[in-house]
Amino acid sequence: MSSHFTDLLPRGGAANEAQPDPGSAPWHRAVVAGLGAEVATPLTAALQRVTALAVGGSIDRASLRALHEELAQARRVAIMAQQLARLHAGVTLSPEALDLGALLEDLVAQRGRESAERGVSLRVARAPGVGRASLVTDATLAHTLIAAVLDWGLELARSALVWRIELAHGDRPLRLICQFAHRAAGAAELDTMSWRLVQACARALGAPCERIDAPGSTQVNLAFAALPEVARAAVAPAPFLLGRRHVLALCADPALRAEVAQALHGSDVVLDFCDTLAQAQRLCHTALPHALLYEAGAADAGLARLRQEIVTEWPGFVTVEITDGEHPGLALGEAAAGHHARVARGGLGDATQGALREALSAPRTRP
Repeated sequence: MSSHFTDLLPRGGAANEAQPDPGSAPWHRAVVAGLGAEVATPLTAALQRVTALAVGGSIDRASLRALHEELAQARRVAIMAQQLARLHAGVTLSPEALDLGALLEDLVAQRGRESAERGVSLRVARAPGVGRASLVTDATLAHTLIAAVLDWGLELARSALVWRIELAHGDRPLRLICQFAHRAAGAAELDTMSWRLVQACARALGAPCERIDAPGSTQVNLAFAALPEVARAAVAPAPFLLGRRHVLALCADPALRAEVAQALHGSDVVLDFCDTLAQAQRLCHTALPHALLYEAGAADAGLARLRQEIVTEWPGFVTVEITDGEHPGLALGEAAAGHHARVARGGLGDATQGALREALSAPRTRP
């Protein structure tokens, strides 16, 4: 174990046993109370800025960015509430062989720019000799669970979020361990909607989740038991649940925007639109999206350069080109690095969700 990892270990901490079970009525009441507070706080701040804008008639760049972040935070919390409702209603697991280590490293690579802007480093500490962390599990829900821990940690971490992988051995299950130092005064400040989503995802996946709190630091242990491989052929496809995946759509046509929004309705992705390549570049430089959708007419040399710049930093990037075809169509394939799909406008609904599901569920990490 490396020293930077040991330094973050909670000392004298105890498992957080005060949490109600995610299936219990007290837990549901806590979720509703937390949802109200976490939505109201950023919306109140945003409303105050809008009021100041109405009075003063202008807004500076810093205040505009803060307004955007406050509205975005309220939307993120609302999306988490939708995910919690879906998980509570029940999900159908779709077991498949998955390398959890590769999935974790892919997510860490994708979040690198966001974490750097927050002053937080992301690291995966692999012990010498640790091989592939593979088992049979539900890939989509495993992704949502690990992403939820990352989201939660990035909200709170002071300097570094460090992961450790422990392979299964004998009766001991495969474990992913996340540790970080924080400034939270106590458990109440750690029990955010992001943490509720972690609990609900872990429960749905059947992956015991333990949180160990100590003054100024916390540790989360996720234990993954293999799902029955024989169940693969018997289960129905899992619902399209991609967590807080961010999709940026480059299209100026209002009609196409409406079609894209309808195509991704119910998929739980965070969808943003931009009119021009310059806007897309600014948004991507601020925070990388997981996927970029664009109409075929926008495919020029500038877009190709932007894509190459992003996949150099994060090889898991996904692009989806929308063609003018009248009939449903889908073509998938690797494009140098990252993943690329082409869908016909006439079949946006099923094709777009299918392309994103396949492309975003396949871990692609740096060589």
